[in-house]
Amino acid sequence: MSNKYLKFLIFFLVCGAPLPGFTAESGSTKGREEGVYFEETFFPVFVSRNDQENDAGGSATRDVPTQTGWGIDSRTTLAYVWSRILVGVTFNYYNVRSSRPRTADLEGLKEVTDKQELGPTLGFLGGRWRFTATYFLTATKTLSQKYTDQITGAVTTDETRKNKAGSGYQIAVGYDFQLGAGIGISPTLIYREVRYAKQSYSVRTGLGTPYTTTELRTKALDHELKPMITMNWIF
Repeated sequence: MSNKYLKFLIFFLVCGAPLPGFTAESGSTKGREEGVYFEETFFPVFVSRNDQENDAGGSATRDVPTQTGWGIDSRTTLAYVWSRILVGVTFNYYNVRSSRPRTADLEGLKEVTDKQELGPTLGFLGGRWRFTATYFLTATKTLSQKYTDQITGAVTTDETRKNKAGSGYQIAVGYDFQLGAGIGISPTLIYREVRYAKQSYSVRTGLGTPYTTTELRTKALDHELKPMITMNWIF
């Protein structure tokens, strides 16, 4: 058995341990106790920074443009609920596109970050409280960057790095407000951690040295703790 699937087994044995005994009187309805479950958790992403010169932002000597952009961060779960126990699968999708104009001092830039993760989910609906845990069996992260010359506007660098062979987990805790039988909306706090074991690097324009999918000596790490908004339905 591979290390990835061994970790998955241990993860679900731990997360499947007996959970607190919430009762239906604490806010649940009969419709929340059994049925097909669909959940969409999301939050818009806005990027605005001018840290090309230094990590603190701004510059004392050069005209640094502001990089701005929008995107979406979402988690989609399809599951079935028996007696408030939830078993299903979760797909995470993150995509942000940002850009900055070129100035006399710095190149222009177009940047795209894309993340996708998929894995089984185990959860518990305890009254209005909702607890879910997901183990990612597959995960990828792609970063594409295209730089343009500050004077001519010609493309000087066009490259993509892609992290692969990712695995990890996600823990979510929410408190649902019922909009009707089986329909809820809630704030949700999510902790997520993913590590990528491999990476590829492609260069369409520029001086970088490309490489095919390569095992990383130090795994790439992506983790976060963030609040989001959840809509869910039980049919």
